[in-house]
Amino acid sequence: MIISPAGLEIIEKLEKSGFEAYFVGGCVRDVLMGKHPGDIDITTSASPEEVIHIFEKTYPTGINHGTVTVAENGILAEVTTYRCEKGYKDFRHPDGVEFVSDIGEDLCRRDFTVNAIAYNPSKGIVDNFGGQKDVESKVIRCVGEPDSRFAEDALRMVRAVRFAAVLGFEIEQKTLDAIKKNAHLASSISKERIAVEFEKTVLGDFPENAKLWQETGLIKYLAENSKAIDFLTFKKLANLPKIAPLRFAVIMNGGGAAEFLKELRFSNEIIKTTESLIVGIGIETPIEIKRYINKNGIKNAELLVYINSIKYKTELEKIFSEKHPIFIRDLKINGTDIMEMGITGKKTGQILLHLLEKVWENPGMNTKEKLIKLIEEDFAE
Repeated sequence: MIISPAGLEIIEKLEKSGFEAYFVGGCVRDVLMGKHPGDIDITTSASPEEVIHIFEKTYPTGINHGTVTVAENGILAEVTTYRCEKGYKDFRHPDGVEFVSDIGEDLCRRDFTVNAIAYNPSKGIVDNFGGQKDVESKVIRCVGEPDSRFAEDALRMVRAVRFAAVLGFEIEQKTLDAIKKNAHLASSISKERIAVEFEKTVLGDFPENAKLWQETGLIKYLAENSKAIDFLTFKKLANLPKIAPLRFAVIMNGGGAAEFLKELRFSNEIIKTTESLIVGIGIETPIEIKRYINKNGIKNAELLVYINSIKYKTELEKIFSEKHPIFIRDLKINGTDIMEMGITGKKTGQILLHLLEKVWENPGMNTKEKLIKLIEEDFAE
């Protein structure tokens, strides 16, 4: 099984230094599914300090919990010391971490069986919880007792839904029941963390599984403004590009998008783009499209092709191919020309806007002679 040649070099260096090391978690799961692995995670018997000593370029990204990011041959891999975790008073973070010497103890602390599989090229697969079988069956199942897992870290419930949406797996019934029972614990999760999981869920290949956030009752503990989300629309997302604001616009076009996204601390850029796309949903006529582009930009207008009608796409292509005037700068007349006609002050701006509306209706009017004539006819004193 080939996971990552560069990751393998990290493992070999650790082994040459006298330590055990395994690929672990999502990268193993992905390869078992026949997919290209995402992030490379390695677990090792070496302490964080020993990892730092072995490799030239490291970053102490989570050193208090045993994690060091290693830069090797063009990749970044998270290398974490075997550990077990003690106490979770806030339903999110362990009160203490204890480094251990056995890979089996480390796998015990992991969230789901499909993420609790370790692999070493010479030693093979370590799978103490039936993770390979669950990968084959496409099942999300907790390692150990679900109630205990979720009481330790409430984020695991949200991750279960995310994996269902990203991988297309079904959440095993006992695990699903435990999510419903413990959903209230999700109120302890930071809004920023919820935002990360929400975006990954919406961008998943099986976004319709996000309905589990609603069906389990999780959503009401994750965001006060959750009524902005229409879960019936998630099934429309699968054929859309994986662009967050585009997908957000589809599931939140009934109102309240800005409030929801602000609550989860999304960036102003994402909020603004989402709102702009929502405004453009359903427009079709050339004038509507030109007015939209003028206010919201070409990029957003192009994104609307994925969610608006065929007529919208046809009209947009015509506007671009025929180079219809859209902005004031496209007019064949400017403020200086108007001033030369003896018109000054605020009226100049009013006239330019008026002319723009006229050429939106009839692009053929966009000549200097015709625009001057329009000014003379419509603004004669």
